[in-house]
Amino acid sequence: MTSLDNEILNLLTALDQQGALKHLVIIGSWVTLFYKDYFKDPNYHPAIRTTDIDFLVPKKPPHNLNINLPKLFGQMGFLEEFTTDGWVTFHKPELHVEFLWPRIGQHSDKPKKIPELGINVRPLRFMSLMARETIHCVYHGIEVTLPHPVVYGIHKLIISTRRPKDFKRDNDRQQAELVLTSISDPKDIALLQRIYKALSKSEKAAITKAITDRPLLQEFFK
Repeated sequence: MTSLDNEILNLLTALDQQGALKHLVIIGSWVTLFYKDYFKDPNYHPAIRTTDIDFLVPKKPPHNLNINLPKLFGQMGFLEEFTTDGWVTFHKPELHVEFLWPRIGQHSDKPKKIPELGINVRPLRFMSLMARETIHCVYHGIEVTLPHPVVYGIHKLIISTRRPKDFKRDNDRQQAELVLTSISDPKDIALLQRIYKALSKSEKAAITKAITDRPLLQEFFK
């Protein structure tokens, strides 16, 4: 394991021991590594690594939950920072951590207070589906909650069309192709078709644009 892998494992272990991890959904490119437990395919080799890891708070945690995440992160050597918009992020040289909340509606940009975790989180669009359709995988003995690969792939294709930078746009589409082309279970394919059918016209147009030069993905959205 690399030093970055160790940092991720230490973070997940600490969150799990505090009882916080089961209330979070891991999103972002690290999920492509954790999907190895889901696909169980020896030919599945995610190569993407980043020093950022994002956690989605999919819904309001139980009222009796009382976890002080800023204290926990401080004990692990992270610096707590508040953005100008008021949500919290945690940083150390090797790793940057942010917490997100599904943004609903046009006027919900204010930070969401999660007193059960002791933090303010960032509301972000296109998170609702990733909060609803989830799976559980095991990473070094720790159970993690992830967006279903179908949902993650569709999400990456849609947001790729909103990226102003070519690098980030290509990165999103590469991740989508890696994950979606690894799907073989008929139930997963049926889920993809069901979710795609329910998308808005603009979301379908975004996917069409994103897969223009990717024939492998075009097979999934005929």
